[in-house]
Amino acid sequence: MPPSSLEKIRVLIVDDSVVMRQLLVRLISDEPDLEVAGIAADGRAALAKIESCAPGIVTLDVEMPGMGGLDVLSAICHLHPGLPVVMLSSATQIGAVQTVEALSRGAVGCCPKPAGAGSATATLDVLRTQLLPLLRSLGSPGSTPGSTRLPRPIAVRQPAPHTPRIVLIGTSTGGPHALHQILPRLPATLPAPVVIVQHMPAQFTAPLANRLNELCALSVREAVDGEPLTNGTVYLAPGGRHLKLAQSTSGVLLRLDDGPPENSCRPAVDVLFRSAAPLYGPAALGVILTGMGQDGLLGATELHRVGVELLVQDQASCVVWGMPGAIARSGLPHSIVPLANIAEAITDRLRA
Repeated sequence: MPPSSLEKIRVLIVDDSVVMRQLLVRLISDEPDLEVAGIAADGRAALAKIESCAPGIVTLDVEMPGMGGLDVLSAICHLHPGLPVVMLSSATQIGAVQTVEALSRGAVGCCPKPAGAGSATATLDVLRTQLLPLLRSLGSPGSTPGSTRLPRPIAVRQPAPHTPRIVLIGTSTGGPHALHQILPRLPATLPAPVVIVQHMPAQFTAPLANRLNELCALSVREAVDGEPLTNGTVYLAPGGRHLKLAQSTSGVLLRLDDGPPENSCRPAVDVLFRSAAPLYGPAALGVILTGMGQDGLLGATELHRVGVELLVQDQASCVVWGMPGAIARSGLPHSIVPLANIAEAITDRLRA
């Protein structure tokens, strides 16, 4: 039996393209747990619609004439704090840069518009795969999508504390905003590299790395295959490719591959965490930030086996507590830390 209208996730569609508005209406209307709360063709109409139809989520076109997507987002964040906004972006470089800027300003997620003039069916298939799970995760922020059984807690003796030689971060929905709160607060003298898997489409990860690099004392860049790890540098997994760590005669290297998705994700946090466990043993620090699903749980289990400490973002500061919540419920030892304190927690643990 489909849920009643009171239980449905209400979505306001904001897009200047008639075709895209029609496709989004069709997409959302076909889902029993979603409904179209309203439609707006420009920014000013969108702000008025929010007042009249009280949506639970807004999908917002990045590039619009007149009052652009960034201006609309700023107004929504000011007038309706807490209302989730998902940015829909073209595949252009300008669209990707503006989307990353929107994520740094408070948008909670992004979805690329399919490129080219393909059929309506093909476009709907792409949106169905990428947008619908995001809307559902934001509509039920306390839930963990998926039905994978959590592993039983592992009974191992906790080793003596080790100063981490690497920081491993996994995140998804809401992650860009969280990274903007954490990375600029880390010192340039950080005595370890930072390696991050952020679930994002491929066209957004390079602009995200560039944006963070402008704001941070640390050097931030998209990971390159075969690059050696350097202290004080942040490496971001490219969208669409797994990021692993591998030992070489000269040290630890970054490795990219196109292996099958894990947890429906590529890059996957599990892949990164799993590769780091045998290389660093207990001399690593695992950090799990906001995100839907439970990618990172199995990898965190491997890190725990070798004695790695796990830091988990607290539920109150998460956009979606899926990934951190999976760790918290698993029985793995962990420390729950508010977003505002994570940079300090990382710095404290890396002090010799």
